[in-house]
Amino acid sequence: MKSHHALEPSLAPSAVQVPHRRTPAVVTSRHRPHGSAALATYRDLGAKGFGPTEAGNLTAYLRGLRPTGRGWTVAELDRLLFLRYLVDRGLLDDDPVVDSAHPVPAVD
Repeated sequence: MKSHHALEPSLAPSAVQVPHRRTPAVVTSRHRPHGSAALATYRDLGAKGFGPTEAGNLTAYLRGLRPTGRGWTVAELDRLLFLRYLVDRGLLDDDPVVDSAHPVPAVD
């Protein structure tokens, strides 16, 4: 009995159709799918012996932010740097909203 999986002997190997596979699309975005630059810096500092507080504060300092007593987390840095990016490009206003439906209460 002939197997239906075997190639016909009359067909040359070049005549056999191989399904075309797509090559993955190259990501041209500036976004890093496996972490941020802040995360890379934080990890590098940790690998060099810095503790979490020191690594967080040094990472923040390298990006123009002041250190804090408890240190920065990578998530905090990424959020703040994203907001800075939006403000710098005019996509988010850095002035408080005046006459808003939800005004900020005055501090006495």
